[in-house]
Amino acid sequence: MCATNADLPQMVEEGHFRADLLDRLAFDVVQLPPLRDRQSDIMLLANQFAIQMCRELGLPLFPGFSERATATLLGYRWPGNIRELKNVVERSVYRHGDSEHELDAIIINPFRQSPGSPPEAAPGDELPALPLDLRDFQLQQEKRLLQRSLEQAKYHQKQAAELLGLTYHQLRALLKKHQL
Repeated sequence: MCATNADLPQMVEEGHFRADLLDRLAFDVVQLPPLRDRQSDIMLLANQFAIQMCRELGLPLFPGFSERATATLLGYRWPGNIRELKNVVERSVYRHGDSEHELDAIIINPFRQSPGSPPEAAPGDELPALPLDLRDFQLQQEKRLLQRSLEQAKYHQKQAAELLGLTYHQLRALLKKHQL
C-alpha cells in the first residue's frame, strides 16, 4: 500500500516515473480527497492516533482532546494530510505524557514556540545594578526559571521541559545541577 499526492500517470508520460513501477502499484487505486476536505475524519483519526501513542508510551488511557486542542486540529489545513496529522498527534501526546488531564497543547510546528508574541517579563525580572558577577547572576536566573516552569507545570517534568524549550533529559540535568 502506498499514498501520494502526485499525478503518477502524468509523471510517467513526462518520463519522471517508471511505467513498470506504476503498473505494479496500480493493482487497485483508491482516490481520497485531501484531509482538509474531510473534516469529519480529522477527530476520528486523531483519537485513533492518540490512543495508539498512549499504548506505545504505556499510558493506561487517552483522556481526550480539550476544546482548544479540537479547535486547533479542525482549524488547520493539513497540507501533509494523514501522515502530518499522525505526526502532530503523536508528538503532542508524547509531550503531554499524562493520562489524567485532557490534551490541550497541539504542537503543529515543533521548531516554533507557541503562537503569539514572546513572553513578557514578569515582575521582578528587571536587570540588576552593575557591577555584578555575571556567572552567578546567570545561575540564579536559570534556577528561578526552572522553579517557575516546575510550578507552572505542576511539577510534571516533561511539561516543565517543554515550557523551557528543553528535552526531558536536559531539564533533568539542570535540576541536578541546581539540586532541585
